Amino acid sequence: EQIGGNQYFKEWYDETKFAFDPEAKQYGVPMPKGYLSLGAPGVAKSMFAEAIAADLNVPLVFLDMSRLLSKFVGESERNIDQAINIIKQIAPCVLLIDEVEKALGGYKSSNASDSGTLARVFGKILNLLADNDNGIYTIMTSNNVKDLPPELTRAGRLDAIFYFALPTEEEREAIFDLHLNK
Repeated sequence: EQIGGNQYFKEWYDETKFAFDPEAKQYGVPMPKGYLSLGAPGVAKSMFAEAIAADLNVPLVFLDMSRLLSKFVGESERNIDQAINIIKQIAPCVLLIDEVEKALGGYKSSNASDSGTLARVFGKILNLLADNDNGIYTIMTSNNVKDLPPELTRAGRLDAIFYFALPTEEEREAIFDLHLNK
């Protein structure tokens, strides 16, 4: 309600969020896994992750790949293992991997450039997404769809992919109204 525009996404989220309810689990409704949001910088992709965490009343965990990768042999893999263990312990939570194409985009050349370190880290993230039954709602953002590894969008890892376009005139008016009313 505090973010203007993107009505289609908001409607989808309003329908999806009921699956987080403990009663839904009792009825066998699977927990949502998350989504990928694509679009230009500044169109509220990351802001929606913050809003969803607040709406679900769970922690928002930001996975900063630049802080996990290390120049020392084996350290990057150990760091991602620790991060994943902590995220699983915090769950239920919203996990934000912002600008995922920048963090994981070079995994294909990893064997030639870093002895496969990034490829192994990428594999661990794919395992987290595929085996996610811990209540970790993963939100990934991307500014450049052509740099995205296709493995991220394989069926079963995420629930949806959304394109966040620049706001229309009507959406800009709604955004201005929200800010001016504050």
